[in-house]
Amino acid sequence: MKALSSILSTLGLVLTLILASGAAHAQSGEFPIISDKTRGVNLGTIPLGQPVEFLFEFENTGNAPLLIQHARGSRRDLKITLFDQFVVPGSFGYIDGVVQTHRPGFGLSRIVIYSNTPYQTQYVDVRWVAE
Repeated sequence: MKALSSILSTLGLVLTLILASGAAHAQSGEFPIISDKTRGVNLGTIPLGQPVEFLFEFENTGNAPLLIQHARGSRRDLKITLFDQFVVPGSFGYIDGVVQTHRPGFGLSRIVIYSNTPYQTQYVDVRWVAE
């Protein structure tokens, strides 16, 4: 129990230092930028009712570390798993997702990304046609 308390205390200290570092960068005009060269995710035609996995790649083109606190799908047919939550400038991060829909036709959902960018919340469109 004491070891768990020590680990949580250390983790809290590390997170505080990261957030303080981000605030200092913002005050100095340095901030992270999430760049998406593909302009979202287009899955094309997907099978109705079958899960389809995808990997969304983004780059931190800013001049400060990017910290993604959370990412989620805007609808229940999009499930998100987040990798590389701390991305240094010039590096890539990845968000793993699965779409499974039971509605035929055009589908649109969004990956909602909560981070330390100046906008704090950013959206990435995920499109498909289910047949």
